[in-house]
Amino acid sequence: MEHPTLSSDWQDEVRQQIDSWLKHFFEHKHASGQAYALKNKVLIDAIEDLTLRGGKRLRPLLLYATALAVDSKIKIEPLIKAGAALELLQSYFLIHDDWMDQDELRRGDKSVHTMFEARGHDPHQASSLAILAGDLCSSYAWDAMLQACKDHAEPAAVLAAFSDMQQQVILGQYLDVVAHDDIDLIYQLKTGSYTSSGPVLLGALLAGAKKETQDQLLKFAQPLGMAFQLRDDLLGCFGHSETTGKGIGTDLIRQKRTAVLQLAEAKLSADGKALFERLHQDAALSDELLQALLVYLKETGVAEIVENKIEALQSDSLGHLNQAGLRQDGKNTLKELALQFIARAH
Repeated sequence: MEHPTLSSDWQDEVRQQIDSWLKHFFEHKHASGQAYALKNKVLIDAIEDLTLRGGKRLRPLLLYATALAVDSKIKIEPLIKAGAALELLQSYFLIHDDWMDQDELRRGDKSVHTMFEARGHDPHQASSLAILAGDLCSSYAWDAMLQACKDHAEPAAVLAAFSDMQQQVILGQYLDVVAHDDIDLIYQLKTGSYTSSGPVLLGALLAGAKKETQDQLLKFAQPLGMAFQLRDDLLGCFGHSETTGKGIGTDLIRQKRTAVLQLAEAKLSADGKALFERLHQDAALSDELLQALLVYLKETGVAEIVENKIEALQSDSLGHLNQAGLRQDGKNTLKELALQFIARAH
């Protein structure tokens, strides 16, 4: 494999190489599954369906661009494998997260537990299969990352970073499930760790970056991850399911603690309080009430406040790129990719 030039279409070329590697990876898993008499291979099918269904592959792109910004001569194979590992790890997180949140839609189609129900499994069995699919997908992510580190000079450092990233996400998910009141901490752990900080650090480690470069790159990545999640919050309220690939307003329906909801509750008027009381009382929230809530959120100015916070985080993030000691063209590519992250989450 050869590196694509960092031209306007480099992202598409990297995506294609990652998707091609993943397809071969799943072919191997299907073949090896026959040794265990898994004739239906339902778990592998579900993981493959979700992973190859779509997605912008932003995390692998960030890993790839970071590595090349550090060392333009790095081999492409470990970067593609590490990028595929990130995609498999995300599939694992999505499978479990959708089940916990009872989300029915993911990437424009059924979430995995909903897919199993549609195939005739009762709800409990469908949930059990989704949990197992997520667990298996986690092991696949480690499989891919081990392949990426096979010839690396310091594989232990790369694998430790991959492990730490996964642990942070799980701890962040725990805080989310118990409705912890520190939303910034939840976002830092649950989203930022594997959306920006983890991919950037992995790219830097794979390219042999010095410690001071790693530190500056993490300062670039941390506010980027927060901005990414805030954009996702806004899209979850004011976006369109056709473009986001998931339901609109589901966080409101489930009373999930988000930055948008937290800000809105702090600015509640009497009418707003009445709407939220109805939200809390009405388990089967009507479309009419949902639209009224979304209109109210716009009128409170919450969207503008969140946009301003995103802009400040963007400025903070990009300000650290100049301190990272990167190649200029690589720095420009990372800036371009960061703006793409912030403009459009997931």
